[in-house]
Amino acid sequence: MLTNCFRISDPETGEAYQAEIGVEISDLGLKDTEHRTLREVGIQRRTIERQTIEQRREQILTRVESLRSEVMKQYLVLKSELDSWRASAHSPEAKDAILPLCDTKTFEMNSAYKEDLKALETLRVDTQGCEALDGFEALQHRCDECVVQLKTFRGVAR
Repeated sequence: MLTNCFRISDPETGEAYQAEIGVEISDLGLKDTEHRTLREVGIQRRTIERQTIEQRREQILTRVESLRSEVMKQYLVLKSELDSWRASAHSPEAKDAILPLCDTKTFEMNSAYKEDLKALETLRVDTQGCEALDGFEALQHRCDECVVQLKTFRGVAR
């Protein structure tokens, strides 16, 4: 038995009393074992949660990087097409007709490309900073939306 004594006083009368509290500790070893078991379970759960978070993070980051690569490839294809179109203008009349259109398309394509890369970079940074499992659901949804909204793929630049 573990005991502790302390003085208390009656708030109405002001009389002082000696109080003693006792706690049975005969099963202290059992309680210590239970505490260790609960602690170990908590550590295991937290480890599993951290691993799951890292796996989800890697999945989304891999997808974002793949999308970024595809956007870059598509941009280079479109740029090559515009360059070929520009080079095909040999006569002054063709140059007057093609070059302004080509410049407009180049500007649109560059703007779309920069917006796409910015959206993917924002998603990447947010994914790296996420530390909660439920946050990854929202990030996955944003990633899915991002695929649909990428202007380079939708042909906005074409």
